[in-house]
Amino acid sequence: MNKIQKNNQKIDCFVIMPISVPEEMIKNKIYEDKNHFKLVYEHIIKPAILENEWKPIFPETKGSDIIISDIIDHLLNSEMVVCDISILNPNVFYEAGIRTALNKPIAYIKDDTTVTIPFDTSGINHETYRNSLKVNYVKEDINKLKDHFKNTNEKSGNENLVWKKFGLKIKAEQPLTTENPIDAKLDIMMERIKGFESTIRSSDRKSELLREVGHKEKMFKELTEACTQLSDISIEDEFLEVAFINFEKVPIKTLRTLRKIGNKYGYILDIR
Repeated sequence: MNKIQKNNQKIDCFVIMPISVPEEMIKNKIYEDKNHFKLVYEHIIKPAILENEWKPIFPETKGSDIIISDIIDHLLNSEMVVCDISILNPNVFYEAGIRTALNKPIAYIKDDTTVTIPFDTSGINHETYRNSLKVNYVKEDINKLKDHFKNTNEKSGNENLVWKKFGLKIKAEQPLTTENPIDAKLDIMMERIKGFESTIRSSDRKSELLREVGHKEKMFKELTEACTQLSDISIEDEFLEVAFINFEKVPIKTLRTLRKIGNKYGYILDIR
């Protein structure tokens, strides 16, 4: 019987793996299909898990923050995790790091296209499958992965093999909380909404500044036209905060007109 299988119930086996292939890899013809890894899951990984009579759990893409909370929940509570480090996806290593910090078992796998793997995981036993998905290879790879999953499970003793390899002792603990999982997800949603509100406020401020600049430019244009019509004077407007008028020999009527234009736009013109 599997070490972590209890009461003849199927254990949960969560799969962390790339969801899609980066466009650059498709352009370089390293992979042909953006959904390649979904096919790998359906035709190789999932069957291998089922061969051990475990329950496969795939990271469904349903949304943004809610799916993150589901992933964390599976990393915390699944009896077994399969980690596909093919294409060295950062999100996969992040999730593997969480699982490792909790001192819980992981079975590492990769495809034959991913030749070099990080030093951190190179010393840990992993199994390789062929990414071609050719019919004559698939059955062999399913059997290889099935045995790898089973062996990792039995050797782990419900612990992470990295811990055993390096003799680690202190693990990360799940925060103690009586919080309702639904409430926790709502909290994540509220934080996301706050982020949107902040973005909107920033956007509104930018719009406000643009309106303000347009407002000043309109005032400056009207002042210039007034000067041209009323007298032969010029306006220097370096910052558009205050209009400075060269008022030598400028009639009082002209100065009053200019002040009136400034007041119209909410500015007190510095005309001395």
